[in-house]
Amino acid sequence: MFSPPSPNPDVHGNQVGMLERSRCFLESNMTCATCHDVHLAQHDAADFSRRCLSCHQPSSATFSKPTHPASANCIDCHMPRLDTNLIVFEREGKKEHAQMRSHWIKVYSDSNSPPAAK
Repeated sequence: MFSPPSPNPDVHGNQVGMLERSRCFLESNMTCATCHDVHLAQHDAADFSRRCLSCHQPSSATFSKPTHPASANCIDCHMPRLDTNLIVFEREGKKEHAQMRSHWIKVYSDSNSPPAAK
């Protein structure tokens, strides 16, 4: 039996499902390979931001706020690292949640803005 997707999926639970909720995905031909190059061992924020800016030029209709500066790091705001409830460690009597990058690309409000980079 089919069950509808959770309104608040865990950041670790289904990255493809989260990407599929993104307006970027819904309004384009985006796939995982749009951003991830399987031949690169490691990506950095500038690599991903170049990919964002290939569609979201400040002068284009896909850049929703003309006053928003184009950045060399789009992903920290639009794909923040969030706590997962699926990977939890206990250290010195305190629970710590692993953080994973959200693949639900969107504008995050101040109330759920990303924590400071580690």
